[in-house]
Amino acid sequence: MSLEKDKTMKEVIIGWGLPDYLKEDEENIAYKFHDDGKHKGGQRDREEDVKFTLYNKKTEKDLFTMDFYKRGSVAEMIGKNGNSIKLQLLHVHDASYRKKGISGHYIEKLKEYAISKSRECIYIVANADGVKSESKENSLSQKDLEDFYKKRSSSEMPIILES
Repeated sequence: MSLEKDKTMKEVIIGWGLPDYLKEDEENIAYKFHDDGKHKGGQRDREEDVKFTLYNKKTEKDLFTMDFYKRGSVAEMIGKNGNSIKLQLLHVHDASYRKKGISGHYIEKLKEYAISKSRECIYIVANADGVKSESKENSLSQKDLEDFYKKRSSSEMPIILES
């Protein structure tokens, strides 16, 4: 991903604002954008590819992480829609911040973004046990996680659960 595209995606994410629950502590919240080497050549080089974490500067803890990208022609070869967004990760790290609307805020912002880019759908693998976390407190069961995504799906921006 070029520096210009990367900067643009950072601006998009920051422009989404913080969820209501985090706004009162906004001065202590920082955005960390990742280039974790998981992609080709050690760069996050896919179009519209971003992974970010909300970090509490006061407690020095990660609060939330989201990772998504635009699917391309390879997706079409395996029967998926190439004009779509793939949500890789949506995770609230700190159990005390779960069920406070943080994930809901960002999934709605992702839907708005996908609509603005004329994407046709968002693909998600809903896996309640797929993320290592210090605590499962306040986490959703597999059924509740699937329901979380299903109730946010719409005719304007379908959310498709993958297995």
